[in-house]
Amino acid sequence: MEDVVQVLQDLVRMRSDEREMEVVSYLADRFTVAGIPFSIGEVEGAERPNIVAVLGEGEPSIMLNSHTDTVGIGDPDEWAHDPYGAEILDGRMYGRGTSDAKGPLSAMVAAVESVARNGRPRRGRLVLAAVACEETVGMGTEALVAGGLRTQAAVIGEPTSLDVMTAHKGVFRTNITVHGKAVHASEPWNGRNAVVEMQDVVAEIESLSGRIAERVDPLLGRASLAITLIAGGIARNVIPPSCTISIDRRFLPAEKADEVREEIRTALDALGGRIDLSIEPVSVAESAATGNDEPVVLNALRARDIETGTRSTAKGFGACCDMWHLKNTGGIPTVILGPGSLAQAHTV
Repeated sequence: MEDVVQVLQDLVRMRSDEREMEVVSYLADRFTVAGIPFSIGEVEGAERPNIVAVLGEGEPSIMLNSHTDTVGIGDPDEWAHDPYGAEILDGRMYGRGTSDAKGPLSAMVAAVESVARNGRPRRGRLVLAAVACEETVGMGTEALVAGGLRTQAAVIGEPTSLDVMTAHKGVFRTNITVHGKAVHASEPWNGRNAVVEMQDVVAEIESLSGRIAERVDPLLGRASLAITLIAGGIARNVIPPSCTISIDRRFLPAEKADEVREEIRTALDALGGRIDLSIEPVSVAESAATGNDEPVVLNALRARDIETGTRSTAKGFGACCDMWHLKNTGGIPTVILGPGSLAQAHTV
């Protein structure tokens, strides 16, 4: 227990919002001392590092995967504790990343070091992948899968309150821009007000959102579509020539990103072309699900029940994570499991 708490404190004290090298160097030093073979590789297109440690060889094999990056701290004045202080009060540690995901990563590091100290695994292969860029569409894990890394099963370390989770929603984000015509505000009839015309687009998107919310997954709940940003206009005395909204679409394993994209376009086509608009995709992460009969699911549930003394069933992860790269592209049955609450992630 002391080892994992110390690892977590060390990691939280390292700033790693899009700058993971200090964490990777720290892990490399630990693995060297523990005699654990490892490799460091740069994520192409991001120039940020992954570190992968491997114990044993052959099969059976399992990957422990968690991320080294965090989101930023936002306004430092909102923090009651130093976000990089890793202060412990009444059994709780405070700081950026304690839950997402340096808590899960620390547990995995301590576990692999424990296996190494005890001369195991006696057979098979244990892989620890500490990846970069998870907060930016999972580029670190994507790079490992593209490079051929495979195991028979995987555990993604995310804050699940130690619940075993077997599915997560996909995310599709896009910008919609209405194009108007700028004129002097004293003669609005000579222009086209993009902000005013955006009202019809918003109404159409909100109508679609209502229909989407009727779709429900037993583990993940409802699908969703939300307008999250709006920007328009250039001056108080100018009719706005453009207005842009950003939308965030969370979709279920039964849905695919291409279908999501086409559904939004079809909804906007209902405006009959009377509004000049464009759609710009921003990012996409597919949904993913692992069957409850997979050995990694059954073993994870069994381990959790033994440790907690309770009976549990598989649940769904409310956010997105790197599981979709491992499961969808790599074909690796994967569960999401780790300490900390998702409600604490990305907060102060």
